[in-house]
Amino acid sequence: MIALIGFTGCGKSTIGRMLATTHGFVTYDVDAEIERKSEKSIRDIFATQGEAAFREMENQAIDRIVMNAKARHAVIVTGAGAVIREQNRALLASSCITFHIDTPLEIVMARLVGDQQRPLIQGPDRIKTMMSLYESRKEFYKFAKYRIEQPDGKSAVASLLAKLMMHEMV
Repeated sequence: MIALIGFTGCGKSTIGRMLATTHGFVTYDVDAEIERKSEKSIRDIFATQGEAAFREMENQAIDRIVMNAKARHAVIVTGAGAVIREQNRALLASSCITFHIDTPLEIVMARLVGDQQRPLIQGPDRIKTMMSLYESRKEFYKFAKYRIEQPDGKSAVASLLAKLMMHEMV
């Protein structure tokens, strides 16, 4: 099983979908699991219950996914902030081959210009907010076994698959 980690908008969900559709991986999206179980959007959870409640739901979702995933060819797509909890980093590192999808911040900012769904990057100075959030999280991504520089999705998937083949997972 592999886990994709990285900053918001880096391409984790897109890469997870590509692995599922082109290579038959079973994909587990942590944010989608939270929304399914809570019957609320991530944005609504942040607005009504706050970030701390969301992070607890996120931790529980990661635990459930890791413990219940049966497929050998599975990919867990984490939320960008999942790695801020030591418990999540430890579980992902011990249960998965971890890949940090490292997309340059300027590409992420261009992708997220009109985004209204990600609660932590909303506000009057989105660029400053994203830069600050990125700086506060970048150290947490370093636990990943592999770092994939991701200027575009296709090259990231190709690199990811090459590294997976080295581990005889594909």
